Amino acid sequence: MNIIINKIDNNSQDFQITPASSKRDWMDVQGNFPYKCLPLKIGNQLGWNVLCPLDFAATWNGEINHVNSFKLEFFGENKTQADLYIKNKTISSHFGNGILTFSLPYIFKTPKGIGIFVRGPTNYVKHNITYLDAFIETDWLDFSFTYNIKFQQPNIKVEFKKDEPLFTFYPLELSSIEDIQFTYQDIKKDKKLHENFIKYSQLRNDFNKKINNNESKDPNFIKEFGSSPWMKDYFNAQDAERKEIGCPFLNKFGKFIHNTKLSLKEVVDE
Repeated sequence: MNIIINKIDNNSQDFQITPASSKRDWMDVQGNFPYKCLPLKIGNQLGWNVLCPLDFAATWNGEINHVNSFKLEFFGENKTQADLYIKNKTISSHFGNGILTFSLPYIFKTPKGIGIFVRGPTNYVKHNITYLDAFIETDWLDFSFTYNIKFQQPNIKVEFKKDEPLFTFYPLELSSIEDIQFTYQDIKKDKKLHENFIKYSQLRNDFNKKINNNESKDPNFIKEFGSSPWMKDYFNAQDAERKEIGCPFLNKFGKFIHNTKLSLKEVVDE
């Protein structure tokens, strides 16, 4: 799939686009431990980030209907850039109600039937902020779209740093979602799944008991689980009997592979 990002004006160089990183500040505080959660780590990397173009701060005064309800402060050597942003409403309170709007200097063009899903940076935490999700039909759209951030409380200044992620996006085919059906069933109808679930539940319970009893240094524990107090079943794509079963995703060599990281392509300028 090839997605064209049409640059509208000189502001395009300010809103850099980069593959999402697996790293998060709040995860770094706990060292390497949170990164052992593979679903979380892969989720962090799922998409591309549009980065903040400059250092600035925004404060919502609490007014609901007034479109000029934000105070914007720009820092550093960005005076000319900031004046241009204010004049062109690149960063503005377009909708009121504590919503800060970024007008993007891009027009995305996607293949027919494919749109762009935009959301806040995955698992990214920012005080007083709710990132708003949206889907844009970029297969036919001939103008740019905005990205919007909702402030939760008034009169609290929120600082944005240059190159921090403003939002994440990735392509999405709506028709494929509309075709999905779900069916409930009793787990006992799937005999193998039920047996494996019981085995794994027992294994996890035994593991947690040993951890709680400080048995992680015991030679038998290390033989079974390794020196790190971490089961690694999901990370290693192991079934309930701790046998590697792989993962139903094909790599570029046509082999089934279990992804422990994503390698998204960089956005290349012409």
